[in-house]
Amino acid sequence: MAQSQIVQDGEFVEEDPPIDIIINSTQIKERIIDYLGAVLARCWVDRSLLDKIEANPHQALRHIGILLPPEIDVKVERANQQRPRLVIYEYNAERTMRTRVCYLQLMMMAGK
Repeated sequence: MAQSQIVQDGEFVEEDPPIDIIINSTQIKERIIDYLGAVLARCWVDRSLLDKIEANPHQALRHIGILLPPEIDVKVERANQQRPRLVIYEYNAERTMRTRVCYLQLMMMAGK
C-alpha cells in the first residue's frame, strides 16, 4: 500500500492513502486476523511500523490503508524481549469494559 504525496508550497507533503480495507465490528473475528497478521509480518521488516502501531494504532493502520472501527483497539506487547504480539480488544458500547478478542504473534519454524 503506497503512501501518496502531494506538492504544497514546493515541498512534498504526505497524505493518507485511500482506504483499502474497512474492518467493521461484525466482520472483526473473520477478517482482522488475516489483515493484522500481514501487518505484523510487515513489522518484522519495518520495525518503525511496530512503534507507530504502539503509539497510535488507529492512525498507524489508517496510514497504511486499514480502517478499524472505534470499538476495536490494538495493543503491542513486547514482554521479556520475546517476539512482539498484537493484542486485539473490543470495547462495549459505553467503552467501560473491553474484551480480548485474540492476539497475533509470529513464530519461526524450521523444517527439513
